[in-house]
Amino acid sequence: MATKSTTRKISSRVAEMIRAATVASLLPIFFLYVLLDKPDYKIMNAVQFIVVPTARVIGDGLSWPLRATGRFADNFRAHTRALRENEELRVRLDAALANRAACDIAILENQRLERLLEISREGPLKTVVARVVLEHSVFRHAALTINRGTKDGIHQGQAVVSMDGNLVGIVTDVFDGMAKVRGLEDTRSNIPVRVAGTGVYGFLRGTGTSAPVFEFFSDQEFVPARGMRLVSSGVRGNLPNGIFVGIVDREGQLSARVRLGARIGEVHEVMILMFDGTDGYRN
Repeated sequence: MATKSTTRKISSRVAEMIRAATVASLLPIFFLYVLLDKPDYKIMNAVQFIVVPTARVIGDGLSWPLRATGRFADNFRAHTRALRENEELRVRLDAALANRAACDIAILENQRLERLLEISREGPLKTVVARVVLEHSVFRHAALTINRGTKDGIHQGQAVVSMDGNLVGIVTDVFDGMAKVRGLEDTRSNIPVRVAGTGVYGFLRGTGTSAPVFEFFSDQEFVPARGMRLVSSGVRGNLPNGIFVGIVDREGQLSARVRLGARIGEVHEVMILMFDGTDGYRN
């Protein structure tokens, strides 16, 4: 029953639209007939003020679906275009954010490396390259003899580093054409060091083995962790600040074993830094 009733309603509306369309199509013919055959001004006024507006209303009503469809199509195209532009902008924004994140990461990584490595920005004004002529590591002592001496400007207390910049030891005895270097592994070696990137100081004590001990921390609550990097601190004034020493290899509460950056038995050439602890770097 509901279906038949709905069908009758649709049929009646279609019939009304057909009648309205028929009337609207006849109105121009009637208007031309009156204008050409019987030019009566009263009828023409009636046509102007009654018939024409009525025809316009009927025409607007009949063309409404088409106009609504056109507006919907225009809105749909505009919406689709806006979605496409929004997607392109989102992609560009994501790329820009990714680039900014990469830049931020690079900056942070650079800052982190600077803190960790603590590279000395003021290098020595002069270095002397020497060749290792003798290594003697006996009875818990570790030392090197190099082929440079007083005639080359070498002095007692100067720092000796490997060719890649890792601390090897300290000059202890100097002769005319040679010098003796005490390695960090030596039991008589005890140099001030610092945890790179922090204000924690301590001492690196040689044990006669390849692994010295980091101990006597300036911070009583400090606990060394594996992977921490140690550099020379220059606290006593007899070493330049910031030379890489080694990495904490084994953790401990009061002390920690350190893996040196340069070991006595692994270096064949070294550099002596012109630093005497009193006058700074020597010219």
